Order: sequence, then structure tokens, then C-alpha cells
Amino acid sequence: MTDQSLVASAPHKPETDGVIMIRVWTTSAPSSGLPFRRDWLTTTFVNFESLIAVTISGDAMAPRLANGCVTLVDRSQASVQGDGIYILLAGNEAVPRRLSLNPLTGHVSITADNRLYQSQPDCDPRSLSILGRVVWVGQCL
Repeated sequence: MTDQSLVASAPHKPETDGVIMIRVWTTSAPSSGLPFRRDWLTTTFVNFESLIAVTISGDAMAPRLANGCVTLVDRSQASVQGDGIYILLAGNEAVPRRLSLNPLTGHVSITADNRLYQSQPDCDPRSLSILGRVVWVGQCL
């Protein structure tokens, strides 16, 4: 379950010249969104309308997700449907973590790629507030 007050609720902006503006998750004023080519979105993602852009803050998922990189998050995957990187909501923060599902217990392990952060094994997935699953990453080198 997510706190809807934290998520940009406006729909994607109308397409202009083959470009679609993907809304940005924010706890502050709404942004105009990030532009992506329609043909790329439709060939890469089954349902691009469930995507939201989230900028990563911090080094917990470094080196895979660097501070400041932009991710596309599939909000239709707001429950653990398999191992992957998800965005968890902790208060007003979007927290990226790797979730691994234990098929025997149905519980998940929550880990950060950066070993300086503590893992949380054997968590009940119903206790998590998940924004969605990370399906794309863009960053400067």
C-alpha cells in the first residue's frame, strides 16, 4: 500500500511529436515530467502508462544505482512478484532495495548492493510499502 499523497497523481501528459512525458515521483511540487520517445516506450514496455520516474538518492544501491541516476519504476508491480530492485516508501523517502522472494515461506529478504548497509532477512511482504519495480536505469558515467 502506498501513500497516494506522495505520488504525482496527474496522468502522463499528451503526446507531442512522438514524445511522451513520464511523470516524476516527488514529495514537493509536481514537475513537468521526463520526455521519452513513444516508439521506444511501446516496444520496450508492455504498459508504459504505469511507469513513473524516480531519481535515486544515496549510495545504498551503488554501484548498480548511483546517486542521482534516474529510474523508471513500474507501478503495476507494487507487490513482490519475483526477485528484483524495487522502490520502497519509507515516510517521505523513495528507498531502492533489492528484494528476494523465498518461495517456501513467501517472505522477502531486503538488501542493499552496498555492503555497508544492513540486510533485513525474512520480512513479511504485506508489511512493505512498495512504489513499484525498477525496470530501467539512466545515469551519467
